[in-house]
Amino acid sequence: LLKYLSKQNEIFLIQFIESEDEKQYLPMITPYCDIIEIVPYFLPTSVAKIKDVALKILEPRRFLSSIMASKIKDAILKWKPDLVHAELPMMSHYAEAIGSIPKIIASHDAISLSAFKKINASLNPIQKLKWYILYKQRRGIESSYFPLFDACTVVSDEDKNFLEKHCHNLRIEVIPSGVDVDFFNPNTNQDDECSEPIIGFFGTMSYYVHVDAALFFCSKIFPLIKEKFPNLKFYIVGRKPPSAISRLSN
Repeated sequence: LLKYLSKQNEIFLIQFIESEDEKQYLPMITPYCDIIEIVPYFLPTSVAKIKDVALKILEPRRFLSSIMASKIKDAILKWKPDLVHAELPMMSHYAEAIGSIPKIIASHDAISLSAFKKINASLNPIQKLKWYILYKQRRGIESSYFPLFDACTVVSDEDKNFLEKHCHNLRIEVIPSGVDVDFFNPNTNQDDECSEPIIGFFGTMSYYVHVDAALFFCSKIFPLIKEKFPNLKFYIVGRKPPSAISRLSN
C-alpha cells in the first residue's frame, strides 16, 4: 500500500512498534515514506500475559496511547495532510486526535463478525461467554468510532453487509485482497527442487479462521485434487500452528 501510494503522494507514517527487533524492518519501508515516527507498544512478558488476556476482554480501548495521540496531532498541524489513513480497527480510537481532516478507517474485516461466528462455533460455555463479550466489545468499537470516519474499507461483501447493520451512516467500500502477481510469479522462480506441483497456504496459524480453512482443505478438497495430480504437495506456512495443524505433517 505504501509503495503504491508513494508514487503520487508524500507519506507521513506513524506506527506502533511491538519490540526492538521490529526496528530491523524499518529500512524496507523507508524508501516509500517521507517521515516515519514510531511509538513503542511492547507486548507483555510471560508474567503479565494473564492480565493482558483479561485486558483484551474488558478494555476495548487498550491501544489508546497519549504518545500516539500527541504525534498524530503534531503531524496534522505540521503537515496538514489531505487524507489520514488509519490501519486496522483499534486505530479508530484516534478519530478525535485526527480531527476534521478527511479520514479513512481500513478495517479489513468486520471484527465483530469473526467474534459472532466464534460464538456459534464454540462448544465450551466459557469460550462462548468470552466470545460473546468480545463480540459486544468489537461491535461497540465499530458502531461508536467507525462512523467518525468519512469512509471504511473492508475486503468482502460479507463484512460490509454485517457492518451496515450497526454502522448505518457509514460509507463502506469493498476492496478485495490483492496479490502482486509479478513478484509472486512461480514461472520466474522455478528450479529443479520446485518442479513438482505445490499448493501453499500462508497465514498466521494461531488464527482460528486460518486453522479451520486449512483443516477443511486437507480433509475435503486436497484428496480430490490428489486424484488428478498424485505428486501434488501442500505446504502450510505460518507461525504458532496448533497441534491439529502440526499433526497434518504425519
